[in-house]
Amino acid sequence: MAACLALSLVGLSFLFLHAKSITPRNLAIAEIGGDDAGAPVRVRGHVHRVWMTDEGNAGLVLIDYEDFATVRVIARPIAVAQPRLVAPGAFVEVVGSVFGSGGFVQVFAEDAGAVKVVRPASANSLSLEFVARNAARLEGHRVVVRGTLDDARTNVDPRHALLSSGEDRLWAYREDGWREGWGDVTGRLLVASSGRCELFVGDEPHPIEASVAALATCPEVFVNQAVVVRNATIEPGELIGSALTLRDLGDGAQFRLSVFVRGWDWREADSAQLDDLLTVEGVVEYRATEARYRIACDLPPRP
Repeated sequence: MAACLALSLVGLSFLFLHAKSITPRNLAIAEIGGDDAGAPVRVRGHVHRVWMTDEGNAGLVLIDYEDFATVRVIARPIAVAQPRLVAPGAFVEVVGSVFGSGGFVQVFAEDAGAVKVVRPASANSLSLEFVARNAARLEGHRVVVRGTLDDARTNVDPRHALLSSGEDRLWAYREDGWREGWGDVTGRLLVASSGRCELFVGDEPHPIEASVAALATCPEVFVNQAVVVRNATIEPGELIGSALTLRDLGDGAQFRLSVFVRGWDWREADSAQLDDLLTVEGVVEYRATEARYRIACDLPPRP
């Protein structure tokens, strides 16, 4: 009887040790180390970067906002439960095994659904103070921030103008800018780097006369040809976007954060007046020409 009891205890001990070896431990990103190699872990963090490896796996860098510790995750395609939502700024949970590669400790996720989205990027609102204080660490990260609109201006490139004649339109480029009005415009028709058909203004000795309508679709016969467009209406300036400044109170001080919304004119939005409370979603980036960080957005702010 005693022998049977002893064997049962030994069996239970083995089962306990086996279960412990396959049950993932909940660890903070900073707690994962080389001693955990081969062990299953469960870790949570915000997605900082996403890429595709040469082997076709998903590569992620997770970041912990508490201490800004990071860890790299390699996940089989089957392991990513919602691929479209696993984007910078999303808060995810990863279950996988710890391994070392290239001197770095990483987590490998291979089981179906091992990478789960807890909250998508659009649901992860951060305080303006937090982003302002940690912009350098959050560079490249998608964030959602709420603040009061403190300042706004529209950015326009004066070197571009829209030439029109009736219902027809054609973009034109002049290095020294334009004046509003009408007149004859001489230049060379080219396809810009953006793929847009554009008339680059310059002195041309023998330009071919052409209409705005004839040039608007960039026909091959006119590409790289010197042309002159007569009596065109000139509307100077091309909208680039709107530069905003958000403010918020935090820790006894007032913080401000720059925001840029591409291709959007804040003057035409009823919900974006000064002192309005707005929510913006975009990527933290460093603007070298202004020597400061900002949030770059593709969509207008929302109330």
